[in-house]
Amino acid sequence: MIVDQHAAHERILFESIDRRLSETGSAPSQRLLLPETVETDPAMSEVIAEHGSLLSNAGFEFTSEGGLLTLMAAPEGVRHALESFLEVLDSLADPAGSPLPPLSRIAAAAACAGSVKFGDVVTPQAARELIDALFSTSEPFRCPHGRPTLIEISFEELADRFGR
Repeated sequence: MIVDQHAAHERILFESIDRRLSETGSAPSQRLLLPETVETDPAMSEVIAEHGSLLSNAGFEFTSEGGLLTLMAAPEGVRHALESFLEVLDSLADPAGSPLPPLSRIAAAAACAGSVKFGDVVTPQAARELIDALFSTSEPFRCPHGRPTLIEISFEELADRFGR
């Protein structure tokens, strides 16, 4: 079995955030050690104004004033906070881009941008925990965007590829 660590972590985060949003209307957040700041454009400011309460409920804590956004917290488990927040804003700005309802779109975008990336170093212990968590999800074989989280290569296929 070969696991796509990004797709696997994305599935885990998505289900965690989406479940909490569905059950309680909010998801826990984690404070950033250092707040992250980015300039906003009018389109971004409009999305923030329209969906601010949903974003807060999803675990993002932020202020937006005078063309400047400051992010202080992100949903629990998200690794790349600002990237995740910006991905969520892009997803909300393009409702035709996803068949999911707004809260699930937020969860999917936050999970995608906030998960471990391809090439990130994952310790053996963290990899075991990732696999365990993946198989405790409702759909362990696909990320929220439909990509496979793992593939199976038989010993016969490996032997054939190596000319054995």
